Amino acid sequence: SDETIAEIHIAEETIAQNNPPVIVRRDSTKKIA
Repeated sequence: SDETIAEIHIAEETIAQNNPPVIVRRDSTKKIA
């Protein structure tokens, strides 16, 4: 289970690097607001 979570986290970071809007939705909403 821990390995699956780690893999998902890595996948999210990879997507975030390719699509900045993903970072906005995931983590930076408070910073932008």
